[in-house]
This record gives sequence, structure tokens and C-alpha cells, in this order.
Amino acid sequence: MKTHLHKTFGNACLLFTSLLATTVMWGQVTLPGTSPYSENFNTTPGTTGTSYPTGWSSYNGTAVDNAMTVGNAASTSGANYNYGSKIGILGSGSAFAPGSIVLRLTNTTGKSGLKISYDVIKIREQARSNSFDLEISTTSATSGFTPVAGGAYASGSLAEGTVTNYTDIDLSAINNLSGNVWIRWKYDEISGSGSRDGIALDNVVLSWGADAPTVTTVAASAIAAASATLNGTVNANGTTTAASFNWGISSAYGNSIAATPSSVSGTTVTGISAALNSLLPNTQYYFRAVGISGSTVTNGTGSNFYTAANTPGLLTVNNPGIYTLDITVTTTSQNSNPAVTTYAIRETNGSYVQANGTLGVNPVWRTAAQWGTITVTGLADNTPYTFSAKARNQATPALETSFGPDATQSTLVNTLPTLTVGNIRAFGEVCVNQFSNTSNFTVEGINLTTDAVVVGPLAGFVFSETETGTYTASVSIAQTGGTFSKTVYIRFAPVDAIAYSGNIAIVGGGAPAVTISASGTGINTLSSITTIEAGALSAATAKVTSEVSIEGCSTVTERGIVYSTSANPLIGGTNVIKVTDAGTGIGNYTTSLSGLIGGTVYHTKGYSVNNGGVTYGQELTFTTDPVIAPVATDATNITHNSFTANWDASAGAASYRLDVSESATFGSSAPATDLFFSEYVEGTSTNKYVEIFNGTGASVDLSNYRVRLYSNGSSSASGSANDVQLSGTLANGSTVVLRNSGASIYSGTATVVASVNFNGNDAVALYKISTASNVDIIGRIGQDPGSAWTSGSLSTMDQTLVRKASVIAGVTVNPTSGFPTLATEWDALPLNDVSNLGTHTFDGIAPSFLAGYENVTVNNTQFNVTGLTPEKHYYYRVRAVAGNTSGNSNTIEVLTIANTQPTFTVTELANFGEVCANGLSTVKNMTVSGINLTTDNIEVGPAAGFTFATDAAGPFTATLTLTQTGGTYSQIVYVRFEPTTATVYNTNVTIAGGGTSITTVANGTGVNKAAVVATNTAEVLSAYDANVTGEVTDEGCSLVIERGILVSSNPSPVIGGTDVIAYSDSGTGIGAYTVNVSDLFGGTLYYTRSYAINDGGTSYGQVLTFTTNPVPAPVATPATAVTANSFTANWDEVFGAMSYRVDVSESPTFGSTAAATDLFFSEYVEGSSTNKYLEIYNGTGAAVNLSDYRVRLYSNGSTSASGSANDVQLSGTLANGSTIVIRNSGASIYSGSATVVASVNFNGNDAVALYKISTNSNVDIIGRIGEDPGVAWTSGSLTTVDKTLVRKASVIAGVTVNPTSGFPTLATEWDVLPMNDVTNLGTHTFSGSTPSFVPGYENVATNGVNLPVSGLLPNKNYYYRVRAVAGNTSNNSNVIAVTTTEIVAKMGENLTLGQPVNAISVYKQNNVINLVSSVDAIQSVTIFDLSGKVLFNGDNYNTAVIAIDKLNSNNQVIIVRTVTVNNEVKTLKMVF
Repeated sequence: MKTHLHKTFGNACLLFTSLLATTVMWGQVTLPGTSPYSENFNTTPGTTGTSYPTGWSSYNGTAVDNAMTVGNAASTSGANYNYGSKIGILGSGSAFAPGSIVLRLTNTTGKSGLKISYDVIKIREQARSNSFDLEISTTSATSGFTPVAGGAYASGSLAEGTVTNYTDIDLSAINNLSGNVWIRWKYDEISGSGSRDGIALDNVVLSWGADAPTVTTVAASAIAAASATLNGTVNANGTTTAASFNWGISSAYGNSIAATPSSVSGTTVTGISAALNSLLPNTQYYFRAVGISGSTVTNGTGSNFYTAANTPGLLTVNNPGIYTLDITVTTTSQNSNPAVTTYAIRETNGSYVQANGTLGVNPVWRTAAQWGTITVTGLADNTPYTFSAKARNQATPALETSFGPDATQSTLVNTLPTLTVGNIRAFGEVCVNQFSNTSNFTVEGINLTTDAVVVGPLAGFVFSETETGTYTASVSIAQTGGTFSKTVYIRFAPVDAIAYSGNIAIVGGGAPAVTISASGTGINTLSSITTIEAGALSAATAKVTSEVSIEGCSTVTERGIVYSTSANPLIGGTNVIKVTDAGTGIGNYTTSLSGLIGGTVYHTKGYSVNNGGVTYGQELTFTTDPVIAPVATDATNITHNSFTANWDASAGAASYRLDVSESATFGSSAPATDLFFSEYVEGTSTNKYVEIFNGTGASVDLSNYRVRLYSNGSSSASGSANDVQLSGTLANGSTVVLRNSGASIYSGTATVVASVNFNGNDAVALYKISTASNVDIIGRIGQDPGSAWTSGSLSTMDQTLVRKASVIAGVTVNPTSGFPTLATEWDALPLNDVSNLGTHTFDGIAPSFLAGYENVTVNNTQFNVTGLTPEKHYYYRVRAVAGNTSGNSNTIEVLTIANTQPTFTVTELANFGEVCANGLSTVKNMTVSGINLTTDNIEVGPAAGFTFATDAAGPFTATLTLTQTGGTYSQIVYVRFEPTTATVYNTNVTIAGGGTSITTVANGTGVNKAAVVATNTAEVLSAYDANVTGEVTDEGCSLVIERGILVSSNPSPVIGGTDVIAYSDSGTGIGAYTVNVSDLFGGTLYYTRSYAINDGGTSYGQVLTFTTNPVPAPVATPATAVTANSFTANWDEVFGAMSYRVDVSESPTFGSTAAATDLFFSEYVEGSSTNKYLEIYNGTGAAVNLSDYRVRLYSNGSTSASGSANDVQLSGTLANGSTIVIRNSGASIYSGSATVVASVNFNGNDAVALYKISTNSNVDIIGRIGEDPGVAWTSGSLTTVDKTLVRKASVIAGVTVNPTSGFPTLATEWDVLPMNDVTNLGTHTFSGSTPSFVPGYENVATNGVNLPVSGLLPNKNYYYRVRAVAGNTSNNSNVIAVTTTEIVAKMGENLTLGQPVNAISVYKQNNVINLVSSVDAIQSVTIFDLSGKVLFNGDNYNTAVIAIDKLNSNNQVIIVRTVTVNNEVKTLKMVF
């Protein structure tokens, strides 16, 4: 039985305490009539006082704490202090971090120009930096605070006693407020670790200007279409105030009018007003009251109103039809109202014109444009109609005018053939294939011809001319013309269970068709059935009574019941059984059920079937009677080693459980292993008891035990209410009863224990202190089962549980789920049954069963028991199992007979374990014994993988023959495992002879073990090689034929893997070996491991990593093959380089002078502990105001740098060419000048930004904002963790756009130095140049040690440099200068005597460049402009005449370079 009385009382006490805490009042300050208010704390608290002045208090976190302590710089405890007529705070790990000092003001009514001045004093200097920031709130003393500009304070490394003055801090945000205002100084963490700083407040002065008048705007009154009265109030607050109103058609007002009265003085609230005239109708006007006292202007809040609309003028009603009239809202009708004005049009009889032209009850409001000309329909012919309009404005709620003048017009006389028809009601629901009740409607006509009038058809409806006549899908009515009137009868006849709705067409007599709507719903309702009663008759039978009360739309053709052990049984459902009744239709019927399972909850429903489907009655449950113990009967088929156990069936049993023992009591005498719970009472209200029993054989000291309560799934039993130590001594065979303090139903001796306060769903444990373990558990610790612990029909809720007499030990291990011993170890008694309390029946028997025959599941009423000993007494008993488990049956004794048959027995052969294939195991043995044997020889084996012998020394053979003389025999057989393959051997060994046989099992596993190899060390030698040492420590099952080292840039290298190189050692077998791995790339992280190969396969050692040394800069060598327009750049090979990058420029510095675009980070120090520094460099060419910049920290992937610890504004001026070093407050390794900045608190995985306030943008970013890279930002082998980064001299700008990923400039813009290297801090090398390269020759990638450079100009100086690239990119090489040669014109003959000179001519014709070679064919042509830009390039011509038409004429000088097939180069200039 759950009870919450004790919890409710506790909660009430807690609530009362909370209410007291939240309503603590320390007074408040009412500001004086004249400025200022001041507090210097000299009186309260004074030098030695411990209380705050009125209105002042201190908060420890969000809890008020005014327990002031007198302190000084030596004070170390976290508290609020009187630091000698100064009030202050010192935080600690458990108090006042954060904390605050709060001043509460009653209000600031009439106070404007509020300002505050005060002093903050550094009392105690420690490693941390703390804030003491000024904040204001109008919400409460602990919430709603906002920072005050200029009121931030950071203690940093200020010396003790340092006074920081704050003067005239603007508090205008709290000017003239009528409610409470709170001003606080908040103490909190900024950065650092260790002890915190002590900070004090003194000399607080709150000042304000002269009191301003209080002005209130009141709603306008007397609002008409052209006039209104403005209203307000003024309290002059002791001044003389001029009163007026601002007004206009927008919130900018634009007009002013003096108020009545126009001047207000004194201190009372005075009403003011002003009348406005000549206003526009239906127009929104804005206004506010204004009070002016001297130069102080006080405005009331803005208000607005709409003027009324003008009453509409005359409508135009014309264009009459037989049933229609047109109405137009004209300019006259609008009567000068604005276009947004809406109108409603009324017909004199009270109906309103609707938007679709019909007449309706409610007015429809539309603008004149929306109405336009509306045709009013549905009117009677030859009838006068009168219409008028009213208007309304745009106000909410709108103000309506009266109706304007009437306009009258008549409809025309009808002379046309016309049919009219009335209405019919909806038919509602009607069963399919049945008729509804009859309804009717009247068709009338005038001016008709003699044609018949036809009604219908409409699906689902039938018609007749008479009520009792024949109904058909349509009806044709003869008539003589002229005037006509006829009643038509209608029925709804649905054929489907759907909604029917439509219009019945009526046509004839020469008139246009008319329609009448008809609707109804076809239904096929189910029958109605009730499950009246369900109850068990026995463990296997029950009856269920049901009743069909309504058949629905069709006859009930089947009825019956369904039942299941699961809820909501439905026909066809899983494990659902349907039982059909013999009857049909309406009526009561009873269904008998048999073959049920005892002690089981069944769910059942009545059901009935008609054409609409299946209907179920409500679900009932019944529980079959518990199964009772079966009657065991005598055993049959008794042999020397077996018998058949028998018993009678128990009604309702689903199965049986069989026990077989050599003991008539199925156990042996044994004391209890420890104390245990012997009874559990979960009674009404607080009637809770537990009984503990001592069956250990000796007295027990109860002080060694605790009773623990684990409520509602808790895994903890902390607190005196849940964990209670017992006391006293408990004699053997005795019990102790423990009770709840409110328990009263047991009159015996019982000890009150607080933890006996369980509900049916709580866990209770008996804990032994000396062994630090539980000796019994009820339920499961750490689980909430819902309302109770259950097992079948058993429950711990509203129940008494008594431990079975056979139990000798408690539950010592917390169950994996639920209360598994509830059904097996406890008997359940009714609620509040305490008849057994105080004593416990204890058998003291340790269960003893025949191996394999304890609680054996049997599905019938007999079982064959085997493996017995001849001539021995055995006992069996049975239990029936269903929803419950019955008690034990009677016990049957069985005596096996003597064995007269030849019989073998054999001892178990131990498992051989793992043995190498083709190897030999150690020898094991088994003993073969026989009785009643014949004299035949005994054969042992064969068994694959095993050999046998009669001597441990052998010989071993696949089959062993044993000779014997018959009768009794015993022999030790030695067995050896000799596997031939690596597989599991699980073999039956047959032993046959002497007239019988037996088998036993031999087990072992053939293995082919791989070698065991370790990777010992990896030593880097250079940028391109390393030594790796491996060691084979175990060859496994075969010789190691190969060993070596694997190296890869990918983790976990294996032979044959991607990018894996195998370095084989020359040796084999066991031992250590060292392999030199070469041809590596510099600055690269490699993964390496040893390997060894034997017949068992390849085995690997653990993976080690090493990083090769960075590749150094190459040595550039002089150029070769220098021509007028090309050369070959050369350099020495760098071992470890993957490739090279070449730059070619016309500048020896590869750039031109340029200033930095803005400030940027020039150094980053991520040192040990709190040694964090940043250096900022100014290379802009001018001094920079640092107050325009903020340093922002984005920790752990954050996208926000909010708070004073993460976003710090700099100050001061930074000269051109200078640096500023900023540091963490705990940084100490740099001795130069450095400024403490709270946001210099990064780790190697945080982003840091330099933010420019005036441009609202970042000017430099380290890392990526919004990304967490793990432990560090990395690029190849470079990392930001435990490193110093120095910006390269060539960098002239920071990273201004947040990267898409990672820290992409780490490798290209930074040099990485070791941890704590600050040798460069304080200065920065800046080359200040803009890169300049020959087009196409910047950072050119090449894999060799030379690069052809072409497309150059003759007789010009060029420069090249090279970088090696691998895991890192090296610095630049030395610079090589190259001068291209001049062009020398060839004249006459070549130097080779008699060889003709090859002449090439170039000319332009019709915008085509023509080239003609006199001797050699031309191989290629390249055309440049004078800047070196390539305009055309063609190759593989191999002809003497070439025409080029792919250039546009631009009247410019071009250079034409030709190369002949003999590699003769000619360069010519021409104008094109």
C-alpha cells in the first residue's frame, strides 16, 4: 500500500523554509528630495561593524547572505567582508564565486539625469583575476540585471590597495521609474587558477538633476467626424510647467496646441485637455501630452484615435430585373469619406446585402471600391425595395454612423414561364437497402407551357406523385400550362454506406430548370453486444455470458466470444481463441470454456457479426484457479540404471517440474549462510514490517548490519531515513521484527527503524558492515518496477510475504531485473496478515538433487530418469506449472535393481586444449572399468586425432586392444592428442568388447599459431630515413621464415595495404632486429610496425609512430641553357623532399614594398600551464588607436565570444612598426612588457580573433570560429598545441574571412617553434612587400631538380628561388640571378663555310600575320606583347610558310618568336 504522508510533510516544511528565504527583507533606500544620495560606510558598518546600511545587502550566488565578517588583506575565507569602513567580497571554491553587493531603491520617480560615482579597492592580490562589475535591474535582487556601460572592473594583477575611481557613470536607464530598482556590484571569475582576489566598495554617490514634471497622456474623447478632445494629466513636481499637446496624422506629430490649463504648478496631478476641429473623417490621429519646465521637456506616452466617418449619402438603385436590382455606392454615397471607409447596405425590412448579392441577417462591411455596383438577387417580382447605407471608421472597435437617406426602386413584372420549389429537410442516417420516412416538397409555376414537369433523378432518392404510390428514380408530371402547383413525395433509399448530397433538377413547362437540394447518409451500423459476466469455474474451466441487444442495419449471423492471455483479444489475433455460439440474432448466451491454464489471467469479449462487420463487447478478465499439486504415482520400467517417474494430471497445468534426489527430504541439513529477511509486510497506510531470521547456528551481533531503503528506483540509500544501523544480539533460531513508526497492526515486540518506510515498488537490502556486502535484497536496487514487484499473480503491493522454510540464504547479488525469487522463495498472504510475524519456520536443509534432475520441465505425466546406480534408493516429486506453480506432490521412493548385464564405465578425459598441428600433446588418461563382462577383447578407438596406450611412455597407436578374462575389469588407458590440422577436435572414443560398449568424448584443438613479434623502437635519423627495431619473441607453431618492418603514412599498416612499404630483415627466427627505412618524406608522420611470417600466417607488432625531420631549404645552383627568352633553373636535391616549388620574378625580393592592411597577430604562444601570449603587430605605416580593437576567444568550437572573459577591448596607441604583447594573468615565462587580457586563455584547439569595432569585422583569425578540431589545429606535422607560432615576415594581412575548415594558413604563414619559446616575443620581422612573379611562375610544382623557364624577354634580369615540399614546406632557397641574352641578327652566311643562312621574314596582310622561312621549316611560333603577356602560342607546324589569323589588330608592338626544326630561335618585333 503506497503512502506519501511522510514525504508530503517533508515537502511542506521545505516549502515553508523556501518561502521564508525568498521573502527576506533588508529595507530599501528612498532617495531624498534633492540630489545626491551618498554612502561611505563610515557609520554602518564603520571600522568594526558587521551589518549593512539600510537598503544594502550581500548575495552568495542567488542566496542572500548578510553575515558580514571583519577582514583585511590577510583574510582567506570566502565571505562578505567589512574591510575597514569598506564593504567587499572574497570568493572561494564554495562561497561568493559568484557573489554580489546590492543596493535597493524604492523608486526613482521624478529623478532624471541619474549618475553614480564610487571607488573600487583591490584588498587582496592572488593568482586569479576577478570582476566587480556594475549592473542594474528592475526585476529582483537576483535576476534581470544588465551591465552598465563604463562600470566593468577586472582585478587582474593590480597591486593590493589600488583604488579605481568611477565618476558620473550614466544611469539614465533607470530615470523616473515608479517601481523598485536594484543596483549591484557583481563579483565573478575572469581567468586564472588558485586563490581569488579580495575587492571592496566605498564612497558611493548617486546624483540626479532637477525633478522633471510627470506627464500622462489620456485617451481622446468627444470624437466626431471633424473634431475630438485631447486629454492628459500633469504633475509639475514643484515646478511651473507649460502644458500642451503634440498632434498629427503620424507619430512624428507635426502640430502643437496649448492645453487648458496651459500652465500647471504644485505637486498634484492636474487634468489638461485641448479641442481639435476641422479634422478629416475616418482618419487616424496621433497625440501626446507635453510638459515643459524650464529646459526640461517631458513627453507623455503616445496615443492615437480615429475620427468618425461621415454618414453616407444617397445610394444609386437602378437597372431593375424581375428578381434583381443594381445598387451603386457613388461619390455622393461616400460623402467625403476616405477610400478605406467601409459601408453596410440595408434593405428597409432589416436584411443586409451580402457580398454575393443575396440578402442576409448580418451586415457585410466593404469599401466603396469593393461594393462598386452590386446586383441584389433573390427579390420578388413587381415589388418595391428601399435601401440605405451606414459607414464605420477603422478604429478597434469601429465606430458606426447612422443610416443615410433611403433610395427606392421596384422589380419588374414576371411574364416568363417560371418554376419555383420549396425546401426539404435533410434525411439524416438511413440503413443501406432500406427506405427513409417520406418527405415532400411543392413545385409551383406560372406562365407555363403544357410540357410535362419532370422531377429527378438524383442518386439515392426516389419520387412519387402520391404518398403511398410507386416511388421511382424520377417522375414526370402532366399539366395544362399557365399556373401550376404540385406536391412531390420523396424517400431516401441508400445502397451504400456513404454520404449522399446533391440537387434535384426540376424542368418543364417551358421554364428554366430549378433545383432543390437533398441530402442523407447511408449507414450500415454494426450490432450492439455486451460482455455481461466472465468467471473461472476451476483451474481449467470458465464461463462467459454475453448479450446481443441490437442487431444494427442487418441480421446478426454469428455470435460468440474470444479470449486470450493478452489484452484486447480480436478474431484472428495472436494466441486468440474464438468460440462460436450456436445461436444468432438478438439474445443472451453463455459460452463454456475448457482446457485453460490454471492461475492465469484471461481477457475475453463477446462478439457479434452482421453485414456491417464484427462488433465486440467490453473486455472482461478472469483468473483461473491456481493449479494444485499433482499426485505422484509409483515408478515403472525400473532397471539397474533407470526408471520411469509417473504422476496424475493436474487440471489446468501447462507443464510440470520434476525433482529427483537420493535424499527423501531432497536435501541435507545445513545452517543459514547469514541473516536474511524472513517476512515482509506491506500493509495499509504506514503498517510496514520486516522480520529478520538468524539460522546460522550461533548468536549474531546486529550492530554489524544495516537496513537500507532504495525508493522509486534509486541506486542510493543515503541519509538517516534510508540507511539505519541495527543494534543488539540475535540468538540462533530467533527473529527480530522491525517496524515503521506508524505501524500498529502487530502487537508483538517490534523495533522502530526509519528505513522500514517502503512501498510495494521499493527495494530493501540487509547490508553487512564487516564484509561491505548485502546479505539479502528484496526487489532490485536501482530499478523502479512501477507500482509493485510482481511474478505471475504474485505482488509485493498490499501483501504479506513469508519466506519458505527451505530457504537458507538471502539474495546477495543485485538481480539483473525485477524480483526473481518472489515466486520461488516466498509465500504470499493477504493484506495486513501478521499471524506469522515474530517466528519463522526453518528447515535448515541444503537442497540436494540428482545431477540434471532439478526442476526438470516435463510436458506430460511421465518422464524417463536415467544414469542411475544399481541397487540404490531414489526419490522423486512433481509440481504443476501454469500461471502459478503448485506445491510439491507426494514423494515416491524407487529402488533400482541389481545390474547383471555386461557394463562399462569410464572416467572423464580432460580437455587437451591447444596443441600445434602435427605436434604431440602431453599424455592424459582415463580409467575403463567393467562388470559382468564376457572374455572378448576390448577395443579402444580409433578416434581421429587421438592415440592410445596402456603405458604413459607408449607405444601409442590409433587403436588399442585390451585382453581380459571376463567378469570384473579395470584398466588405465593413456591418451595422446596428435592433431594434423588447425581445427577443433571433439571426438567420440568408442570402447567396445566384453559383451558391451560405451563412448566417451576426447576434446582438443589443433592450432597453427603465428609468431609473436613486438615493435620495440622507432628512431628518426633525418628527413628521409629512420631505424625501427622489432623482435620475434615466440616463433609459434612453425619456424619464422621472414621478419621485417612495415612503414606507411596510414594507420595500422599491413602487408599489401595502400601506401605500405615492407622492409624485410635478412634474418629469421627468434630475436631482435633493426631495419633502416629510407626514401621517406620529410616532416611526415609515419606509422610503423614489425611483422613476422610462419606457416601460421603473418603476425604484427604494435604500431609506433615517428615524424621525420622537416625538409630543409634546397640549395639553388646557377641557371643553364640561358637564351634570349628562356633558361633552366637548377638546384641540388633535398633528401626527403616529395616535390619542389619554384618562384621566378623580375625582383630580387620577389615583390614590391607594401604596408600592412591592418593590425594582425604576429606571434602565438601556447605554452605550459597558463603561459599563454599573443603578439599584435602594426605595419600599417601609421600609429593605431587600440581601443578600436577587441581580442575575442571562441572556446571548444563556440560561435560566440560573449562575456568579459572572452571578449576584451584593448586600450592605448600602437606605433607603426611596433608590437603589443598581451598575456594570460598566470603567464610568467616572458620577462618583457605584457598586458593582462582575460581572453588570452586559449588552448591549442580554440579560435582567437582580432576584431575591429569601427568596421564591425575581424582583421585576423587564428583557427576557425565555430569549429572544434579536437586537441589542436593541425596542418601536416604542424600543430598549435604546446607550440609557439611566429608569423612569417612576408605576411602583410591577417585572415579576415572565417575559413571554411580548419586553420589553412598554419603551414603557409607561420613558423612553428617549440613549447615555451618566447625568444621572438616583443619584436616582429616584417618585410612589407607585395609578391611579384613572372606570370605562370609562382609556386610552380615540379618533381625534378630543374625547371625550364620560357617566355622571357631578351637581355633582362630574372631571379629564381626554390622550396622543398614534403610533410612540411621548407624555407626559400638562396636566390639565383639570371640575365637573358641579347638577340644577335644573323647576316650573310653561318660560320660553317658554305652553309646558307636561314632567313625568316614576318609581315602583316589583311590582319593576318605571315611567316616565311627561307631554309628550315618552322617548328613553333609564340607571340608576346611588350609586357611579356603571351598572345599566341602554336607548335608542331613543321612547314616553311605559316599564316596566323587568330590575333585582333590593336595597333601595338608585338614580339614574334619562332623556333625551327633545327632548334634555331629567332625573335622579331612588328606593329600589329
